[in-house]
Amino acid sequence: MSNDKLTKLFSGDDLRQNTHKTEKGQVNIRFIDTEGDEDELYPEEVLKVICEKKKLGYKLGQICILVRKKKDGISIAKYLNDKTIPIISSETLLINADAQVQLILNLLNVLNDDKDESSKAKVLEALAKRRNYSEEQSFKVLQATLNKDKAMFWQAINQMAFTFDPHHFQTLPFYDAVEYLIHQFEIDKTHNAYLQFFLDEVVEFTLKQEGNLSAFLAFWELNAEHKSIISTANEDAVQIMTVHKSKGLQFPVVIFPYAKLQLDYALNNHLWVELPKQFELPLALITKPSKGIEHPEYSEHYLNLIKALEMENVNILYVALTRAARELYIISEDDRKADGSLKPNTFAGLLMSYIENIKHEKIEVNTIYSYGEISEYETTEPIENKTTNKTLQFHHPSPKLNLDLVTTAGKLWNTKLEEALNEGNLIHSILAEIKVKSDVERALQKHLDNGFLKANEFEGYKTTIYNIIRDNTLAEFYTEGYEVWNEREIYFKDQLLRPDRVNLKGHDAYLIDYKTGATSPAYQEQIEAYAEALEGLQYNVKMKMLVYVHPTIDVKII
Repeated sequence: MSNDKLTKLFSGDDLRQNTHKTEKGQVNIRFIDTEGDEDELYPEEVLKVICEKKKLGYKLGQICILVRKKKDGISIAKYLNDKTIPIISSETLLINADAQVQLILNLLNVLNDDKDESSKAKVLEALAKRRNYSEEQSFKVLQATLNKDKAMFWQAINQMAFTFDPHHFQTLPFYDAVEYLIHQFEIDKTHNAYLQFFLDEVVEFTLKQEGNLSAFLAFWELNAEHKSIISTANEDAVQIMTVHKSKGLQFPVVIFPYAKLQLDYALNNHLWVELPKQFELPLALITKPSKGIEHPEYSEHYLNLIKALEMENVNILYVALTRAARELYIISEDDRKADGSLKPNTFAGLLMSYIENIKHEKIEVNTIYSYGEISEYETTEPIENKTTNKTLQFHHPSPKLNLDLVTTAGKLWNTKLEEALNEGNLIHSILAEIKVKSDVERALQKHLDNGFLKANEFEGYKTTIYNIIRDNTLAEFYTEGYEVWNEREIYFKDQLLRPDRVNLKGHDAYLIDYKTGATSPAYQEQIEAYAEALEGLQYNVKMKMLVYVHPTIDVKII
């Protein structure tokens, strides 16, 4: 390691530990053969461990999977979901990660911009795969279609036996157009929860804004990383979380896959380096820094970066290895240098070095190395699997029906009611963009720039928004120090719930729901349902607040 302090800290007498616990426990290390798709191989090994633990009497809720990167968590979550293993994950089930949703978005990108060759290529590759084309056939389709006249793209799709009329798509209301696209490309033939949640987002968008293709794509680009599925239907489910989120927590069984990180990997970082006086700019930005640049000042900055990365990643490894109360399962791979020697700067290399040099065992792929004792899990409660796996059916109207979706309900009644509903939706939309007080001006300006807020209305809405976040009861919840969920979906007891705002601090939750109409008992029932769902996610709901906006700000604590 480059960090001398770190080397000293984790060597010799400084590393010696005195154990106090007498309970049995085990550490299990395995190095898999990664010749193949690692996003299949690692999840397969995780599933094997889960099945082993179930046979020994563990509940699924006593198992936690820790990952370093969200994308690894997404791969495992999708694999376990396909194998009907119940999971809980507030950070890995992103709607945007689903292949069906990606296909829809790429098609929408092409419909919005017929020069988007990248999206065209992704669409053609996905459709060719659906039609079981060989790699050679797929390549020929791409070669004959890309960077050609736009009509060639739709002709290629028709030749794959997909019937789609882009002109008809453009004539439909936006939600109907998306459903038409889903039906014509046979995406609705496979029942998929991600697809249903995505359509819920389309509905929500058209309710709050004048829905059109380019506006939706702009909205999705800004919000995709925050749109995820959260299921709390049963607490007996495997938890998936990042190592960072697991700090301070403990679980009977911890599985740590993808344990192969390079400690000093710097290409995802950047450095600012001072330039000599002859240059007009005082600083230079070095992206993807490496040790190949020879300059004294740069070398010093680079070495400091490497030391910081090593310290950070060793601390991450420490957190991951100390979350298990009874059993720890580490899944890594035999990752060596070209000459066969161990890599001292990777998680895999450190684990292999421990086994070879401390335990004096030879490393063999797909061999399990176990240390400690294991026993059947003793519980005084009967083990019951109360989880019911249900398939979310995707329903769409017959294409023969001549129906339009009216997204502004006031149009069904009268102008005054329409104005009231529009105002309420706009206030909700602005507040959904605000996590802390400093976000207010940006949120208002965004709605003004996108045409959702008129110039002569700007100051009025600004006053209303500031009155809300400066309220004596509410002001604290628009400050730094909270994790904020704005309009985050929670799937609970076969219902999709969407509280306006949830502030989280540790395991404590604070619910805020905005109301622009008159008081109603139904609102209290609604926020109680939100609280029950959060409690299902193991949060302690400290406060439930209904915020009535008109005629003045009135906060009711339930």
